[in-house]
Amino acid sequence: MGRSTRWREIWERRSVTPEQVDHTMVSLADLIAADGFDTGFGDITAEAWTDFVARTCATFDLVAGDSLFEVGCGAGAFLYLPYLAGISVGGADYSAALVDTAKRAMPDGTFLVQDANAIDVGEQVDVILAFSVFHYFDGLDYARSVLGRMCAKARRGVAILDVPDAASADDALAYRHELTGGAEKYAERYAGLEHQSYDRDWMREALEGFGMVDVRIESQSIEDYRNGQYRFNAYGSQPGAVTAGRMNGSARN
Repeated sequence: MGRSTRWREIWERRSVTPEQVDHTMVSLADLIAADGFDTGFGDITAEAWTDFVARTCATFDLVAGDSLFEVGCGAGAFLYLPYLAGISVGGADYSAALVDTAKRAMPDGTFLVQDANAIDVGEQVDVILAFSVFHYFDGLDYARSVLGRMCAKARRGVAILDVPDAASADDALAYRHELTGGAEKYAERYAGLEHQSYDRDWMREALEGFGMVDVRIESQSIEDYRNGQYRFNAYGSQPGAVTAGRMNGSARN
């Protein structure tokens, strides 16, 4: 059984009950929990989440009427606030249970049960992103194929967020061992559920190889998010899509 199959089984079990997901009263905290940020490894508060989502949208000058698509959208926690702000949202995820939650939370959104490397590139969107998803992929070849489809689908830009940094992979694993009571207990509990890590230069070269310009890579910065110290974010723009208020700053590591 491959790594992605094991992860798929886990995510199929995570959802929010129907009575919790009336979109007029949905709790952002419920969606954050459904998307797995309540496990003790990397909890994120609703306040910190709101701040990070707002900063990401501002990076691309996303406003009401623009479109945003998320690969590996889960229950839609990242898309929920943009949705409330009038941005047209959509996403794809292989968990039918989580996609159902997203549909109920955002009834005007477009959500599909679909693998990451099967997203439709024919219908473009302004911005496409993936948050805390790439570490579930089976190897760099699969990741590169997903990046290619994401870049082809985006009119304005691409964001690959919360990516495990290969430079700190050993420290990240030691942290997870600490939280679970040691390496042996961790191995028993998470056998076959390893994370795929990425070199920052690999991510930059891959995005540039698919035509992205002004590629920017920076360390993760979500308040009190302990996994963040081992993660990075990558951003890229389509040629000609950059404006004075969008993607400011030179590429940096």
